[in-house]
Amino acid sequence: MGLIFYLSSIPGSELKVETPDYILHALAFGGFYFFSTLFLLHQMKLKQSLLSGLFFTFLFALSDEAHQYFVPGRTPDLRDIAADLVGALFVLVMLIFIFRFYAFVKSKKG
Repeated sequence: MGLIFYLSSIPGSELKVETPDYILHALAFGGFYFFSTLFLLHQMKLKQSLLSGLFFTFLFALSDEAHQYFVPGRTPDLRDIAADLVGALFVLVMLIFIFRFYAFVKSKKG
Protein backbone atom coordinates (compact mmCIF):
# COMPACT_ATOMS: atom_id res chain seq x y z
CA MET A 1 0.00 0.00 0.00
CA GLY A 2 2.82 2.33 0.87
CA LEU A 3 4.59 1.80 -2.44
CA ILE A 4 1.43 2.44 -4.44
CA PHE A 5 0.70 5.56 -2.35
CA TYR A 6 4.27 6.80 -2.89
CA LEU A 7 4.10 6.26 -6.65
CA SER A 8 0.71 7.99 -6.79
CA SER A 9 2.20 10.98 -4.96
CA ILE A 10 4.71 11.73 -7.73
CA PRO A 11 3.56 14.85 -9.61
CA GLY A 12 2.62 14.30 -13.23
CA SER A 13 5.42 16.57 -14.46
CA GLU A 14 8.02 14.29 -12.85
CA LEU A 15 6.74 11.04 -14.34
CA LYS A 16 9.04 9.59 -16.98
CA VAL A 17 7.47 6.23 -17.76
CA GLU A 18 7.36 4.61 -21.19
CA THR A 19 5.14 1.70 -20.18
CA PRO A 20 1.41 2.31 -20.73
CA ASP A 21 -0.37 3.51 -17.62
CA TYR A 22 -2.94 0.71 -17.61
CA ILE A 23 -0.21 -1.97 -17.58
CA LEU A 24 1.41 -0.38 -14.53
CA HIS A 25 -1.95 -0.17 -12.77
CA ALA A 26 -2.75 -3.81 -13.52
CA LEU A 27 0.65 -4.97 -12.27
CA ALA A 28 0.59 -2.88 -9.10
CA PHE A 29 -2.93 -3.79 -8.09
CA GLY A 30 -2.55 -7.40 -9.17
CA GLY A 31 0.34 -7.60 -6.72
CA PHE A 32 -1.68 -5.76 -4.10
CA TYR A 33 -4.55 -8.22 -4.53
CA PHE A 34 -2.18 -11.20 -4.29
CA PHE A 35 -0.63 -10.08 -1.01
CA SER A 36 -3.89 -8.91 0.55
CA THR A 37 -5.51 -12.25 -0.32
CA LEU A 38 -2.59 -14.17 1.18
CA PHE A 39 -2.97 -12.13 4.35
CA LEU A 40 -6.72 -12.74 4.47
CA LEU A 41 -6.23 -16.45 3.81
CA HIS A 42 -4.87 -16.78 7.34
CA GLN A 43 -8.00 -15.11 8.72
CA MET A 44 -10.83 -16.77 6.76
CA LYS A 45 -11.73 -19.51 4.30
CA LEU A 46 -10.40 -19.55 0.75
CA LYS A 47 -13.51 -18.29 -1.04
CA GLN A 48 -14.05 -15.54 1.51
CA SER A 49 -10.44 -14.41 1.29
CA LEU A 50 -10.52 -14.32 -2.53
CA LEU A 51 -13.67 -12.20 -2.56
CA SER A 52 -12.69 -10.00 0.39
CA GLY A 53 -9.31 -9.37 -1.21
CA LEU A 54 -11.06 -8.25 -4.39
CA PHE A 55 -13.33 -5.90 -2.44
CA PHE A 56 -10.38 -4.53 -0.46
CA THR A 57 -8.45 -3.97 -3.70
CA PHE A 58 -11.41 -2.11 -5.19
CA LEU A 59 -11.65 0.16 -2.14
CA PHE A 60 -7.93 0.87 -2.25
CA ALA A 61 -8.14 1.61 -5.99
CA LEU A 62 -10.91 4.14 -5.27
CA SER A 63 -8.86 5.78 -2.53
CA ASP A 64 -5.79 5.86 -4.78
CA GLU A 65 -7.70 7.73 -7.48
CA ALA A 66 -9.15 10.12 -4.88
CA HIS A 67 -5.59 10.72 -3.64
CA GLN A 68 -4.41 11.56 -7.16
CA TYR A 69 -6.96 14.38 -7.29
CA PHE A 70 -4.73 16.29 -4.86
CA VAL A 71 -1.42 15.59 -6.64
CA PRO A 72 -0.31 18.27 -9.15
CA GLY A 73 -0.43 17.04 -12.73
CA ARG A 74 -2.39 13.90 -11.84
CA THR A 75 -6.08 13.28 -12.35
CA PRO A 76 -8.42 10.60 -11.07
CA ASP A 77 -9.66 8.32 -13.84
CA LEU A 78 -12.24 5.54 -13.84
CA ARG A 79 -10.16 3.72 -16.48
CA ASP A 80 -7.36 3.44 -13.93
CA ILE A 81 -9.76 1.76 -11.50
CA ALA A 82 -10.80 -0.60 -14.29
CA ALA A 83 -7.15 -1.44 -14.99
CA ASP A 84 -6.60 -2.01 -11.25
CA LEU A 85 -9.48 -4.46 -11.17
CA VAL A 86 -8.35 -6.23 -14.33
CA GLY A 87 -4.98 -6.86 -12.68
CA ALA A 88 -6.71 -8.15 -9.54
CA LEU A 89 -9.08 -10.35 -11.55
CA PHE A 90 -6.18 -11.83 -13.50
CA VAL A 91 -4.48 -12.80 -10.25
CA LEU A 92 -7.80 -14.14 -8.91
CA VAL A 93 -8.15 -16.45 -11.91
CA MET A 94 -4.55 -17.60 -11.56
CA LEU A 95 -5.03 -18.33 -7.84
CA ILE A 96 -8.19 -20.33 -8.53
CA PHE A 97 -6.30 -22.31 -11.17
CA ILE A 98 -3.39 -22.95 -8.79
CA PHE A 99 -5.61 -24.02 -5.89
CA ARG A 100 -7.69 -26.33 -8.10
CA PHE A 101 -4.56 -27.83 -9.64
CA TYR A 102 -3.12 -28.39 -6.17
CA ALA A 103 -6.38 -30.06 -5.02
CA PHE A 104 -6.38 -32.24 -8.14
CA VAL A 105 -2.78 -33.38 -7.62
CA LYS A 106 -3.42 -33.96 -3.92
CA SER A 107 -6.51 -36.11 -4.69
CA LYS A 108 -4.50 -38.25 -7.15
CA LYS A 109 -1.84 -39.01 -4.54
CA GLY A 110 -4.30 -40.07 -1.85
